[in-house]
Amino acid sequence: MVLGMPEIEKLLEKADATLEDAETAFEHDMLVSTVQNRIYYSMYYAAQAALISQDNDVSTHKGINVKIGEELILNDLLEKDWGRFYSQQQTYREQADYEVDIDIERNELENYIEKADKFIQKMKDIARK
Repeated sequence: MVLGMPEIEKLLEKADATLEDAETAFEHDMLVSTVQNRIYYSMYYAAQAALISQDNDVSTHKGINVKIGEELILNDLLEKDWGRFYSQQQTYREQADYEVDIDIERNELENYIEKADKFIQKMKDIARK
């Protein structure tokens, strides 16, 4: 079942709000795992919205990762580097959620937040075409 524009917009709003959560968690010096989780999920919601706009209703983490490559990158809607960044953030989120220690420095997290914002903007451009 393919969802419509109201659902796409809700996912994009959720992406923005979740990135704001990441920024707030970062500013309040919360756990790296909390910040990383919110970074990834902000991108996840945005990617889901972009894929739905392309008639791909995918809701699993693996499915979205695969479809970013198959639908967005192969159709020249997104550069490969953004697909790699998404995959990297998915891996880091899994490490942050399931491992005791995660080796990400605060300055890296700040960079990831900035890049996640750019990724979300790219997904908005795709979703709203």
